[in-house]
Amino acid sequence: MKKIKKLFKFVIILFILISICINILYFLYPNKYKDQVLKYAKEYEVQPSLIYAIIKTESNFNNEARSHKDALGLMQIKDTTGEWLAKRLFIRDYTIEKLYDPDTNIKIGTWYIKSLMTKYNDVDTAVASYNAGSGNMDKWLQDGEYSEDGLTIKNIPFPETEKYVKKVKINKIIYQILY
Repeated sequence: MKKIKKLFKFVIILFILISICINILYFLYPNKYKDQVLKYAKEYEVQPSLIYAIIKTESNFNNEARSHKDALGLMQIKDTTGEWLAKRLFIRDYTIEKLYDPDTNIKIGTWYIKSLMTKYNDVDTAVASYNAGSGNMDKWLQDGEYSEDGLTIKNIPFPETEKYVKKVKINKIIYQILY
């Protein structure tokens, strides 16, 4: 009887610890802006987990975020990129301040990552390009040191971009598991 009580206590404690860990994960990996993420994920045919992973990595869901390179909002879009994409997406009355608006930022960022995925036909290459810029990516793909086939990136020369891609991949997996 004592063994059964000990086992029961152990199972209860284990259950409580697992519950706490899961709640911590949900806290650390929120699905804020769910309506916008799901809307634009569907519209542009991008996995919601990838959008969440980029937002988590870029701004940790701070829609007022501004990087040291002046990238703005949730998906950290530079003003020049935002202007260019707003024209392509026919966003009326666009101003740089709209990059702080979650709906506008997620729309632009999701369309942009989709266009990079279409251009490069590889998620990792697209994510690296999202971080380092497509000009850099195009150069890297022409260099045998960084790409074996001229289509996908094998070695990323910027350590920051290499870390970024790894972080996005891990965050994407966590979002797939949680949501």
